[in-house]
Amino acid sequence: MIIISDSHVSNETFDEFFDMLHMIEKTEHSVVFLGDIFDLWISIPRYESSNHRKFLKWCKKQIKKRSIGVIEGNHEFFVSRCHGGSFTWSNEEEFIENDVVFIHGDMINVNDSGYRLLRVLSKNIFMKTFFRFLPYGGRVINWLEEKIGNINPKKNYNLPDNDIDEFAEKKFKDGNKIILMGHFHQSKTYKYDDKRVFLLPDWYTTKKISYLDIENRSIKSDTCENILI
Repeated sequence: MIIISDSHVSNETFDEFFDMLHMIEKTEHSVVFLGDIFDLWISIPRYESSNHRKFLKWCKKQIKKRSIGVIEGNHEFFVSRCHGGSFTWSNEEEFIENDVVFIHGDMINVNDSGYRLLRVLSKNIFMKTFFRFLPYGGRVINWLEEKIGNINPKKNYNLPDNDIDEFAEKKFKDGNKIILMGHFHQSKTYKYDDKRVFLLPDWYTTKKISYLDIENRSIKSDTCENILI
């Protein structure tokens, strides 16, 4: 299984990103996109670009050959609701399969009530209606994309280790064995006896993807050339 996290694709990096997807086509691996695929993706037709549509077309074609999963990050809005048929599975928050938990990671900090409230409000049906009928919405989104693009992608987040421990304890009590998350743009492995939490590197700054060996509960992160060839 190949996992790609925090690719933050923009016009400048789309060709390189798609070259990687073409490399994946030549393998038999299933693929999970662990959130923040694009710098910004609002799944309302007036805001979706040719890059979004090309990615969706690729996924629709590939689900005939492999499993394609998508977890929404904090840069995706309404993707799962509007384009669920383009993927094998998709979810706004988490997905569990074969005792593996897939999350983006931005909601892991239970003490950040302000952010958690903002995320819920920004992704509800009322906000979708607001975006749909927003005057000069295209200009607003272009401005927002530019602002997001200027955020330092190499900034390291402070890891909420205690929150990760509490989340892991709950999920492992339910019988799960592995938790995968992105969001923090850092690589780290948390070990709990024979269970694991893997924080995955962001593709945007490292160009690394990850290969998960479920049976051995191990993960390898490297460039696509070293993982896929």
